[in-house]
Amino acid sequence: MALWFRAPTTFGGPRDRGRPGRALATCLLALAPLCACPFAWADTESATLGELLKQGADFARAENWKESLAAYRKALTINPNYPDTHYGLANAYAGLQQMPEAIHEYRETLRLKPDFPGVHTDLGSLYESQGELPQAIEEYRAEVRIRPADASAHSSLAVALAAGRQFDEAAQEFRRALDLKPRDPQIVAAFAGALQQAGDTAGAIK
Repeated sequence: MALWFRAPTTFGGPRDRGRPGRALATCLLALAPLCACPFAWADTESATLGELLKQGADFARAENWKESLAAYRKALTINPNYPDTHYGLANAYAGLQQMPEAIHEYRETLRLKPDFPGVHTDLGSLYESQGELPQAIEEYRAEVRIRPADASAHSSLAVALAAGRQFDEAAQEFRRALDLKPRDPQIVAAFAGALQQAGDTAGAIK
């Protein structure tokens, strides 16, 4: 809101006549709170959001999922369009085994930030845990498209493909993962397990 005022022709009392600097300073001091307030509110709001996100993350690390969920819900009231808040909510819901809510929040995260790293992998893991392998594979493929240089994304896709008995494509993804992260023990072990599933015992031993 614009503030309109007319400057006085004389400043203050008799002793201030001819000393406009002092009166102008007084005027500016009076207006200062009006100018400063919006910035102060913005700083407070930002700090509150940051504090709530930190609380949510700290509770999540300790696997205190209910407290984490409460913190992220409060953060959502400050800014409902911040992707990190929805991601935190999704993780908390997943920790509480509330899968439909977790999936919804992961989807919201991707709606707000389509290239948010790891979200498609998290969705794939949820679908895989519920036995929905085709949906899981679709999510893992999406993660590989976003992060083609991430060995873990290729490995997750490979494991799901092997579970679906798509062994040729699984082997290709395992090899891509090992190209990016040679001799990684977890990837090597998963690849060996997939080869055994496929009946390639000799390849698994190698």
